[in-house]
Amino acid sequence: MNGLASVAACSGLFENSPAIVIGAMIIAMLLGPIAGIFRRALATLAAGFAMVYGTAFVLGLMHSDVPLTHEIYARGQSLISWI
Repeated sequence: MNGLASVAACSGLFENSPAIVIGAMIIAMLLGPIAGIFRRALATLAAGFAMVYGTAFVLGLMHSDVPLTHEIYARGQSLISWI
């Protein structure tokens, strides 16, 4: 990958193109860590999403005898108007 990046960078320098030089920086070995960070962030986001919805579901089951309040209706209404 670094060899390909150096060919791209040289081509960008010969063509006087900063876009190609920047593209060569992305092709270099930095692309692997960037992709790894993205995958880890996506996994963290998915875990957080599951935790929040799981907690809300369990609390909803535990408090199923509580009547629906204006606040609950307002949140549901804003969701319906968004869709």
